[in-house]
Amino acid sequence: MTTGGVLLLLFLLACGALAVATLVVAGRGGRGPAEPPRSHPVAPGTWPTPAR
Repeated sequence: MTTGGVLLLLFLLACGALAVATLVVAGRGGRGPAEPPRSHPVAPGTWPTPAR
């Protein structure tokens, strides 16, 4: 396999991993306890603040 083939394979594997990670995060609704928008609604006209 040539260098170009190896790079293409690595690129395709990275794209696949990114797609899976995106689906997992989207399915959970966020990355962690401070991230899910469904559990931390923001009032209209206010800035979101980090959970303390």
